[in-house]
Order: sequence, then C-alpha cells, then structure tokens
Amino acid sequence: MIPPRAIRYTRVSSTQFASNPIMTSQSRDSFALYLIAALAVMVTLYADLDLGAMFEALLARF
Repeated sequence: MIPPRAIRYTRVSSTQFASNPIMTSQSRDSFALYLIAALAVMVTLYADLDLGAMFEALLARF
C-alpha cells in the first residue's frame, strides 16, 4: 500500500485551509483505478449489450 504524502504548505495565511487542493494525486490515482476496474467489470458482465447506448443513457441522467 502506498503511504499518504504529507501536505506541504507554501504560504503562511489565516485562510491556509482554502489553499489546499481538494483532491490529492493519490486520491485521483485511486479514483482512476476504481473507474478502470469498474469499466472492466461492466465490459465483462455486459459484453452482449451495446455499451454506447448504455453510456448515452447514463449521460442523459445527468
């Protein structure tokens, strides 16, 4: 398991919390790996479906 990286503060400010990034590179990488795995599962389970139509239906909901 990859240990979390320390947050480095570059400025001294009373609003220090507002300058921190919302998503760290570790959480972004974890999210990307989850999406890749979820897509692989969907392709495996629903190989007989039209994936383009399924994604269009998902996008139409948002």
